[in-house]
Amino acid sequence: MRNYQQTLAALCLGTLFSLSSFSSYASIATSGGFTASQSCEAFQSFRKQTNPDDTKLVVGKQYQVKALNERDYRWVHILVPGAQPAMRWVNKDCGTVNLNQTISEPTKKQDNRYSNSRKSCSTVGDFDSYVLALTWQPGFCEHFSYKGTKPECNAINDGKLKITNLTLHGL
Repeated sequence: MRNYQQTLAALCLGTLFSLSSFSSYASIATSGGFTASQSCEAFQSFRKQTNPDDTKLVVGKQYQVKALNERDYRWVHILVPGAQPAMRWVNKDCGTVNLNQTISEPTKKQDNRYSNSRKSCSTVGDFDSYVLALTWQPGFCEHFSYKGTKPECNAINDGKLKITNLTLHGL
């Protein structure tokens, strides 16, 4: 019964976190054009270098600029028609950037970005939810081929460590 109560408490805590409003710093919104001079990859995430549909820029084509990653930017957020998702990050060295407006400091995202009755995010390329990361350690050890390199998995398998709660990693 205690294990059930701890699990229920962790899930309630996670629900509370997911319903809370969090503000985060956004990229710097701007507008203009980006003309590709190279056939570079267009990433969904420049940090993780993800490009699920192998989208590349077309040399000589102009793309609409939506944002920059920081004031002295290295990455440009552009709209790539036909890509899924269409909002992609490209390295500024892959072309010429022509901005139409001055670059301002990043502002905190506001909670008023929900405009329709379904409560879905209306900002292209933005997210409207968070993921709660929890782990049940015995399940991790069962499905992860740790090959004797995880002492906690060895302790669980040997019966030296009893797990009675979920591990909360973050939101």
